[in-house]
Amino acid sequence: MTMVLIAATSYGLVTPLVKWASLQGIDISWVTVGQYPIPLLGFWLGSRLNRERPLTRSERRWTILVGGAGGLTALTYYQSLKWLSGPVAITLLFQFTWMLPVISRIFGGSPLRRREMGAVAAIIGGTVLQILQLPNRWPLIGTGLGLLAGLSYAVALYGSSRFSESAPLWRRAFESTLFGAILILIGYRGWTFMGHMTRGWLWGSLIGLFSQFIPMLLIYRATPRLSHAATAILASFELPVAVVVSWLVLKEPVPLVEWLGIGIMMIGIVVGSWPSEA
Repeated sequence: MTMVLIAATSYGLVTPLVKWASLQGIDISWVTVGQYPIPLLGFWLGSRLNRERPLTRSERRWTILVGGAGGLTALTYYQSLKWLSGPVAITLLFQFTWMLPVISRIFGGSPLRRREMGAVAAIIGGTVLQILQLPNRWPLIGTGLGLLAGLSYAVALYGSSRFSESAPLWRRAFESTLFGAILILIGYRGWTFMGHMTRGWLWGSLIGLFSQFIPMLLIYRATPRLSHAATAILASFELPVAVVVSWLVLKEPVPLVEWLGIGIMMIGIVVGSWPSEA
């Protein structure tokens, strides 16, 4: 449980970092491509030092799914920040909180417990409060990209929970990140600009630490032990972190109704993750 919260906090730092890089004149495509080399090197070294076994065929299938979904999340979410403000974009990404339990149920997962249903309802309610104070007309492209990012993030979380606890942690993190990096490289045609993006590598490496390396290890270790609803609820801690850091560092205005929405979500997180009495 704690590991998912830390991973969500790490993810929450990504939105203000990407916006900050953009304000410094760094192209989004540079940041997206540049976030992969350092995590890939770290995962590869971890696998070698721990002398992990190769992945089985079944494990590799899930690794490809997680890596592809993770790459699609980065591709669509970072692009949505071109059209949308940070709070709006992450609100759309945040829809993974109800998408993940739905995906799990479709594929034969256990139904939500009453407490988890209440938590998801609180999270959705808090999201609606934030949406009500946003402009009436949203860019359709940005909105579609944000929702697609939420769906792909839910798929990535679902896939990460399908591994057994005995699956080699560092190797699956390396291979899934590699598949995601390949997707990003093809999507952006990264080979056309990789040679002249010095500052992009610096910003990308910093963002990759919080978007790939830290959360990937923690989520892979924690999600096999949690229900899909609990994973979605705990991962939703990303939203308040992103909003608070954007407010403190980027000086983005946060209306009172948005703070109220975050408060409702936090209540949902606490209720949904509180251990049941024996």
